[in-house]
Amino acid sequence: MRFLLLSDTHGKLGVISELAAKVRADAVIHAERGDDDVARKDVHTATEIFEKLEGLLELGRALVVRGDDDDHDRARELFKACGATTDSANLN
Repeated sequence: MRFLLLSDTHGKLGVISELAAKVRADAVIHAERGDDDVARKDVHTATEIFEKLEGLLELGRALVVRGDDDDHDRARELFKACGATTDSANLN
């Protein structure tokens, strides 16, 4: 079981963002290994963190991995908002 503790980082949110990106990467690895339940939990955790951090690019990437009904549309909007044309093009 994994716990991510979000506390006062003295303005250094990059550490938390890096942890969330690693959790998102773990989700991809777990999905490839067929451990779908763990993959879903990982990507859900990463998505929640990026939502709170308002990290548009990383949130969009987490939404692509999660792949729920409207996730790709929302990811496309987020990529457009932050000028990430390559990430947006990869969804087509």
